[in-house]
Amino acid sequence: MILHVLGARPNYMKADPVIRALADTPQVIVHTGQHYDPALREELFEDLGMRTPDVHLRRGSFGGMIEALTQEIARHAPDVVVVYGDVDSTLVAALAADRLGVPVAHVESGLRSHDWTMPEERNRVAVDRLSHTLFATQEDAWERIQHERFMHQTVHFSGNPMVDTLLRWWPVARSRPRPAGRYAVVTLHRPENGPEVAAAVVGAVEELGLDAVWLVHPSARARNVYPEAHPRFDLRPPARYVEVLALLDGAEVVLTDSGGLQEETSAMGVPCVTIRNNTERPMTVTHGSNVLCTDKTAGGIVDAARKAAGKRGRTLAGDGNAGARIAAVLA
Repeated sequence: MILHVLGARPNYMKADPVIRALADTPQVIVHTGQHYDPALREELFEDLGMRTPDVHLRRGSFGGMIEALTQEIARHAPDVVVVYGDVDSTLVAALAADRLGVPVAHVESGLRSHDWTMPEERNRVAVDRLSHTLFATQEDAWERIQHERFMHQTVHFSGNPMVDTLLRWWPVARSRPRPAGRYAVVTLHRPENGPEVAAAVVGAVEELGLDAVWLVHPSARARNVYPEAHPRFDLRPPARYVEVLALLDGAEVVLTDSGGLQEETSAMGVPCVTIRNNTERPMTVTHGSNVLCTDKTAGGIVDAARKAAGKRGRTLAGDGNAGARIAAVLA
């Protein structure tokens, strides 16, 4: 039996193709509640037809999650615990499974930003060390994890199951409404980007002559990392998955500090500027439509956006079969 642990919405985009491919295999889905959202059921399980979790823990704290997950893993006695990405739930699940001697499989192994100040970096490195089966979603990650692996670990290049989900829903997204005219999509939520970076993004969008849809993450709202009322900016809460794809599909450029958006825009061939000091997804820069922008001034962002515009159509694509490859190994 296979037990999947999911803690945040992006985990579901990565897990759904794997869970679908394992339809004939006994499996249990545990949602930790790290990012508990009452709209989760409507947005993902109903809109996208995803399988609902068998267990809702609703434990947002690290300590609460590890005790609850240890009990659930012990109760179900799975053959393997599958974890996704680099959120706190991913690390907690790996620790709980390791405590019980249950093998761990990590989907999205080998990504590295080499920035130890990032909680995600600490999480992904620790999970890779604890895991028995490593699934690399990008070629550079696969090469890196080959050198880092321990004797007890097996490494597989699977491709990216999040791209499977994108390819499935992109045609639907193209039929959805999106803003008229030329616009950017903006998301900022990482602690390294504060109000001064938000102000630089506003200046860059104005200089580029674009309108913008700014998806305001709750943590960004709490830190005032978004513009005041502005005629060029449409401020919205985080949108549903297909609506986000529709916005990306029509955008002139995406200005973000997200990890997943780097991959999604590269798969779609949409110019993307990642406003960060580093990226754990360098292939989106070398092979995709992403530009890393470490100069977080308005001028630096404008220069990066113009550079990204020349990369439109350069895609870091997948074939839509990553979930099936992962499922074949797990089964």
